[in-house]
Amino acid sequence: MVMEKDQFFDVGKVDEIPVGKMKHVEVQGKEIVISNIGGKFYAMDDRCGHMNAGLSMGTISNDGIVTCPFHGARFDATTGKKVKEPVLTSSQQMEPLPKT
Repeated sequence: MVMEKDQFFDVGKVDEIPVGKMKHVEVQGKEIVISNIGGKFYAMDDRCGHMNAGLSMGTISNDGIVTCPFHGARFDATTGKKVKEPVLTSSQQMEPLPKT
């Protein structure tokens, strides 16, 4: 499913996501993470393309960089684009997690 950029969906109340925090929501069967950065709200896929990890389980910096909880891949919450590859050691296996 593709959502258009200008589509809006009710996913909760503004005060449910404090500044600097994230919330996992499901919109029309798609897992989304909502981020509150300086009082502005942004939405992107709640899955890291590397291991299918839920980004909402990771951390978000003051400047809106979401870090994957598994291997440290980083994404700009304002654009959804990856800004840093995952950190791996030579002994780590790369097997994706099943979608839930």
